[in-house]
Amino acid sequence: MVFRNLELGNITHNFNTVLLLQTCMGLIRPMQDKAYKMYSAGAYLHQYKQFGIDKQDFESCFARIEDTYASYQAL
Repeated sequence: MVFRNLELGNITHNFNTVLLLQTCMGLIRPMQDKAYKMYSAGAYLHQYKQFGIDKQDFESCFARIEDTYASYQAL
């Protein structure tokens, strides 16, 4: 879906950016909540450990997701 820019005086609203922002914000939080619940329950951690992925890797990823979400909120 592509929207054209809408000119309102000196303000240009790019609906593609707004749509992307809302879509990302709406997807990031529920996915993070589910992933954190699964992590907290220990779901699949033994399988990840086989491939060298440990708790520190997960915690680093959760931090990056929080940073990404915060960046989108700041826009």
